[in-house]
Amino acid sequence: MSNIFDIQAIEFQSRNIKEKVYNFDMKTTAERVQHMMEVLNVKQIEFAELSGASRSLVNQWLSGRIKTIDAKFAFELEDKTHFNARWIILGQGALKK
Repeated sequence: MSNIFDIQAIEFQSRNIKEKVYNFDMKTTAERVQHMMEVLNVKQIEFAELSGASRSLVNQWLSGRIKTIDAKFAFELEDKTHFNARWIILGQGALKK
């Protein structure tokens, strides 16, 4: 039998998960790339393979040296993952396609 504390803990966990799922207001390419890598649970080399980019280019996205992702890489990611190319490139629109 559940008590009020169990119910409150479940509600808190649910809110916390929703905040993580819907909190995708990431302004920079570096933030978006980092987020995608965390969600996909991949390292730079694996992300490079998914996107069709070199590991060096992924590293430059993450460091902020390159501030945009070319559309060809974004659409490659969209084809292979659930992320929306518009969100990948601009940080606008729906996170998922």
